[in-house]
Amino acid sequence: PPPPHPHPPLRLPLAPPRARHAPRTPRRASADRTCLTQPSCKYGLWVNLAKNPRVKQLDFAELRIATELPKSLALASVAIRAIHYAADRLTPARPPPLPNALLDAHAPLMTLGGVLSVELLGLPPPTKQVKGWTLRQLSEDSAALARQNYPAREPDEDPTKVSSTGPQIRFSYVLPEHVLVPEGEQRVGWWEADSQKWFLNGVADVGYEPESRTLSFLTPRLASVALLQPMDLELPYKKWLITPDGVSRCRLVLQTQRFLLEMEVEARGVTLRAPRLPELGALLDTPMAPTRLLLRLRECGLHLCPRDDDCAAGKAAPKLTDFER
Repeated sequence: PPPPHPHPPLRLPLAPPRARHAPRTPRRASADRTCLTQPSCKYGLWVNLAKNPRVKQLDFAELRIATELPKSLALASVAIRAIHYAADRLTPARPPPLPNALLDAHAPLMTLGGVLSVELLGLPPPTKQVKGWTLRQLSEDSAALARQNYPAREPDEDPTKVSSTGPQIRFSYVLPEHVLVPEGEQRVGWWEADSQKWFLNGVADVGYEPESRTLSFLTPRLASVALLQPMDLELPYKKWLITPDGVSRCRLVLQTQRFLLEMEVEARGVTLRAPRLPELGALLDTPMAPTRLLLRLRECGLHLCPRDDDCAAGKAAPKLTDFER
């Protein structure tokens, strides 16, 4: 064979092929705000760069969230972060109820349509340009997230206290399509982290537009807020009926305080047949495991897994545990 070439030819690396289509991203950014959308979470951040007192309306158009800024925030060096979670990540799981325990005067509250978390953040010191150099102040707290309270309060002040003199902030956001909004007066509450409870005091001017599914309200503070409803809204049940509907198959009819539900029960799962509502379109005529169907109905606002302490005192009498056994 011929001897090897003393200088093998130089092999240049091939350039990576260019993508024909840029990957899509849910991110939308401008000079003063950023929006990110995911199925389980929507994220918006606005930084007050202009400090213009005429800026009163703050819109996260991609998130369908809007707010009206008071003058004190329009002039402050702050940022507002809005995060809408599809699931309730705040309400803690309750311990099992005691046998034959006494019921409270009011039923506990459950969230509808997720939780909107709104935070007021402080901005780090601005940079300075000196002879071509960019100077930025660095300290132990410069990299930390500086959360601020609105309205401002003293360290030893009661966190559940609502000021009657501070300006309220108006918020509006669009509820998911699967949420069954209760008729009549809607309740909106804010979450207090220390006591781990939802509070309704201070929230005013609650309104709902069915055509656009927009919920609007005035809140006395920046916190996590949500549309709330009592957990005993469907109680007590008016009637129920189980009838055979074929081999190893039956039909369950349940009349609650608001709806007449009809389900087919068979080996492959439970199929919801009624009510034929637009909010329940994703659940109708689809067999699924019983627990999955009940949890999906609860996300829509139909709570069909009540416990004894889910009902207010005097509305319905719980069964006697010993006698039931």
